[in-house]
Amino acid sequence: MNYEKTIEFYKNRSFSERLSAATDFIKQTWKVLLKNVLIIGLPLALIMGYALQSYMSALLSVQQGDVSELLSGFAGGFALLIVAVCIISLILPAITGAILIQYDKGELTEETGWRDLQKNIFRLAGKTFKIGILLTLLLILICGLVGGLIFAAGGQDNVALIVLLVLLLVGGLVALAPSLSIIYFPAYYEGLSSWASIRKAIPLGFKNWGYLFVAIIIIGIISGIISNFLGVPNQFYSTTHPGEFTIVGFFLATLAGVGSVLVTPLQVIFMSFQYFAIVERNEGNSLQSQVDEFENM
Repeated sequence: MNYEKTIEFYKNRSFSERLSAATDFIKQTWKVLLKNVLIIGLPLALIMGYALQSYMSALLSVQQGDVSELLSGFAGGFALLIVAVCIISLILPAITGAILIQYDKGELTEETGWRDLQKNIFRLAGKTFKIGILLTLLLILICGLVGGLIFAAGGQDNVALIVLLVLLLVGGLVALAPSLSIIYFPAYYEGLSSWASIRKAIPLGFKNWGYLFVAIIIIGIISGIISNFLGVPNQFYSTTHPGEFTIVGFFLATLAGVGSVLVTPLQVIFMSFQYFAIVERNEGNSLQSQVDEFENM
């Protein structure tokens, strides 16, 4: 590894130290991160740019009374957008996780490319997909139970109960947000199965709810700044050229897509360092902890 000072992952850090360690990691590895992320991220941004432009063109056709063009434009644009978002959610966290793993092994250099990372990328992408499917099934089950309770309570005749159940569902999702932010990491960094990763992440998230929730807010603000910085030109252009499919509009929509691509690795890195510190504090996995225990014997 050609880094002067490597960053220890599993270390008991304060909240500010976790953010600092994540920032230092990005400073050290931004070249290899950017290179490997953009290999897949740039084509995805182009797809998103085309999909957004299709939406705008379809909206213009509605103003001109051509409903058939609206349906075809929405169908094609929506399908492309869904595909791009799914690939971003599947592949980009896996790429970032693979880079973190390679770094921890001392094998990451600025020349590291997909050939070096692909084994871990596909392994982590598979885990991401399985965990995503399990979470989707759990969410469908929960929503089904809530819907069943609403139906059993008399449907629209019992408005108060419906509101209460919906509030409980939303509150439950908010309560689970910190756990969901680290849901992939036991599988990524400890080799656990998809279900075991979920079972480990949920109690860890509740035990460290405050730290993780604040981290989500901070990372959300940073992500929002980056996304808006790259997305505002497209929003402004869409306002001044409503519904027009142009080269300039396509470029600006693609630039907005690049913003979505870039924030994903940042989110994974910052939450990974939250996870490392939480695990170290709860389980003491680091070499330094083992040395300290040995010296205290």
